[in-house]
Amino acid sequence: MKKNYLSAIIAICFIANSNFKLFAQACTADVSMDTMIHSAIVPEFIATGTVSVPYSQVIQYHMVKDTQILFSGTPVTATVDTLKITSMSGLPNGLTYGCHNSNCQILGGKTGCAKIYGTPTVSGTFPLNIKLEIDGHIILFGSPMNLTLMDSIVKYSIVVSGNTGTYEIVKTNQLSLTVYPNPTTNELNIIAQNDIQADAKLVICDVQGKIILEENKNIHSGNNAWNINVSNYPKGLYFVKLIAGDRVQSSKVMISK
Repeated sequence: MKKNYLSAIIAICFIANSNFKLFAQACTADVSMDTMIHSAIVPEFIATGTVSVPYSQVIQYHMVKDTQILFSGTPVTATVDTLKITSMSGLPNGLTYGCHNSNCQILGGKTGCAKIYGTPTVSGTFPLNIKLEIDGHIILFGSPMNLTLMDSIVKYSIVVSGNTGTYEIVKTNQLSLTVYPNPTTNELNIIAQNDIQADAKLVICDVQGKIILEENKNIHSGNNAWNINVSNYPKGLYFVKLIAGDRVQSSKVMISK
């Protein structure tokens, strides 16, 4: 009898341990965004892909704890309890997504992440539709009233180019971006490395997506260096993006005072 009881305990522990391993954390949430006073989803642009080449892109999303909504035509303060990604449609064949936890859910005032990954098998432009469920409550006549809002994020598209040989892959993907020092207070050095000469656009935006700087650049083969004066920028987290055709490289930088 004791042997059967022990076997049952071992079996239960094995099943529990197996279920625990079913979820693998796909990405790590950027907790530095928890201090943001506005909701945000970053980056502004996501990477392009190539058929038969492994793809990976992490998206960070933050939801404020308290926000203003209209209820029966009257502005009221709503407290966000949870936000979660319920689905992500439009992904190219071969790609899927995962999150920082098993249900892609965050608490109000916190930050989560979603990682798109895999190996695309078809070329084309694929608009994404990221569906959200936001649960919260308002105080009405002294009592809490639960609210649920369904929303969608449609700002992203994944462009997948065809794989026509090693030469093309090298020529269309060797673009890199380096920023330093990080954090910085007065000056930001930016180095872009490219295989070929190309017209590009340098963009710096804040965590709310507001464009702070936008400059056209002609990048040549090899290293391209620029120095940006950021002494007048408010302290906080910024995103530096270099866009050259359908290629985008981005980096985060913290400006401190």
